[in-house]
Order: sequence, then structure tokens, then C-alpha cells
Amino acid sequence: LPRLVAQLNEYQPTFLASYPKMLSLLAEEQDAGRLKIDVMRLWSGGECLTPDAGAAIERTFGCPLTNEYGASECMSIAFGCREGWLHVNADWVLLEPVDRDHCPTPSGERSHTVLLSALANRVQPIIRYDLGDCIVAKPDRCDCGNPLPAIRVEGRCDDVLLVRGTDGSVVRLLPLALTTVVEEATHEHRFQ
Repeated sequence: LPRLVAQLNEYQPTFLASYPKMLSLLAEEQDAGRLKIDVMRLWSGGECLTPDAGAAIERTFGCPLTNEYGASECMSIAFGCREGWLHVNADWVLLEPVDRDHCPTPSGERSHTVLLSALANRVQPIIRYDLGDCIVAKPDRCDCGNPLPAIRVEGRCDDVLLVRGTDGSVVRLLPLALTTVVEEATHEHRFQ
């Protein structure tokens, strides 16, 4: 983190895109005065962004934060609105919230998982792919005025792992970064 902060201070980006947990860590560094960047726009994706975390990140950096929901199988599934919901790109994507038996979950209830069909991919169609994320579909229209279906994602909420560095300092390992290293180094894709 200190090396990343130093590199960002040197580079002085005007746009910053990352996972919510990394943006939260960078916001802590900005609040502490170690990170000194003046960004005009933030983008978040790849993990669950809670409304409180999103508000804190925006407050710290003093600029808007765009939240997006996507996956390797479909890069842009949904995008955030000012009400804290994610609006499904329904002309490109079909999301089906389902229970453990893959039966439909009623709107307003938390699903066990979600099935994804990517309608725009003609080369390698993805039909009813189990993403493993839990979602809640908004039962009524969103107050922001967007007519697209609105969801909240409750998946991908892993904790930051804290370990001691060789110098005794606390090192924070972000879940998605750690997962990538484990998968690439060990070729294991199913682990806890």
C-alpha cells in the first residue's frame, strides 16, 4: 500500500478505477494525508459496494463514484444510480435470481444465486450461467426514474486479510488480489 500510494502521488491521476475495498483503503490514505491526489471521477466494480462505503469514498475524494456490476463472463451487467441500486443492462443481459433448487426467487427476497444469460455474445453464448452471487431484485420502479430492472448484489463481500509483514507492520491483502495469486500460482480454483 505505501508503494502504491507513492506511485499514485507521483502519477496524479484524474480518474481512479478499482475494487471497492481498494478504494476504501485509498480513501483512508487520503484522509490520513499520505495520499494526495485530486481525482475528478471514481469507478468501482468487481465487489459489493455498500452504500456507506460508497458515500465515504465520494466524501473523501470530493467527486462522483460510479458503481458497476460485472463478471468475466459479462463485463457490464448493471450500473449504479443515485439511489444505491444497480440497473441491469436488460437489453444485453438476463439475470434470474433463484433459490437453491434454481427456482425463481420473488422480487424483494434475497436469492441463493443468480443465473446469467449474456445476450450480446454471439461467439460464445452464455446461457443461465450460475454466477454464485446473491442478489435482491427491487419489486417496484426505482426512485431515480430509470425504468431498467434494479438489483442489489450481496455476493463478493470477502474480508480483507491482515497479516504481519517482515518488518512487523500490518499488511492488508485484498480478497480479489489474493484470490488471483492463489489461482495463478497453484492452479487451484476451489479454495477457502
